Amino acid sequence: MKRVACFIVFVAVVSMAMFAQGLPRLAVFEFNISNERLKEIAITVRDLVESHMAGMPQYEIITRNEIDVILENEAIEAHSISSGETISDGTKEGLKLAKINYIISGSVNEMFGEYLIIVRLLDVSSGRYPHSDRQTMGGNVRDFENGMAVLMGRFTAGILDGGPRVYRVGDTGPGRGIIFYAENGSYKEVSLTLGAHNWYQAGQVARNYRGGGFNDWRLPSLSELGMIYDNLRSRNLGAFGNDNYWASEQFGNDKAFLLMFGKDHEAQDSKSSIYLVRAVRDFR
Repeated sequence: MKRVACFIVFVAVVSMAMFAQGLPRLAVFEFNISNERLKEIAITVRDLVESHMAGMPQYEIITRNEIDVILENEAIEAHSISSGETISDGTKEGLKLAKINYIISGSVNEMFGEYLIIVRLLDVSSGRYPHSDRQTMGGNVRDFENGMAVLMGRFTAGILDGGPRVYRVGDTGPGRGIIFYAENGSYKEVSLTLGAHNWYQAGQVARNYRGGGFNDWRLPSLSELGMIYDNLRSRNLGAFGNDNYWASEQFGNDKAFLLMFGKDHEAQDSKSSIYLVRAVRDFR
């Protein structure tokens, strides 16, 4: 009997210690939408993500009411988190004060009658997004529920397996571009050709590109075009021909740089000239 009593006391002490230590606190934020028609879909996505994460004993899920109170802190920029942007120091400190360790957010996009759902995990301590995933799914209820189940199963498996996927040059990136740089967990991907434009239009076209649902695409620098040539074009990757591509750098007031892929040679030409455009983005 004494042994049983001692064991009960031991379990109680261990349980109290575990409770005191606490689990990592995780919040599910609202998902960004590309248009107002997707508002109800985004609410459903958040509900499903929250429900799925509630089944993981590794986390303490923060309630909606507590999240609403936390977001009353104007220093916390919820939109930047849902967009996958780099969070500000003010946002990071506000989240730490609220004792939030991780945040799941993302976006809901509509493409050709289907939905593209992107889910991201933010590590508040580092301010980085160590894991993300995406899934395209049909618009009817069954396809949508099945797609969300597949997405969240893969997403949580990625978290438990230790984090983000490791990419190699030539792989397809999370933005559906082609990886042309992969070093120490830092990556760069390049889109397919976005048409032929003058230099002024080229920058806008690159910034407006939303491959993979990301909004951080831009016109590549001349050095990045050189990497693309060396790592992709020279290895017959990425469907590059002998075309010329605009770079982001200007040459004086009226000219800008470009790379001639047929000769691996940089040049300058009038900003009103027409050359091909590809967009690039960085991620970790």
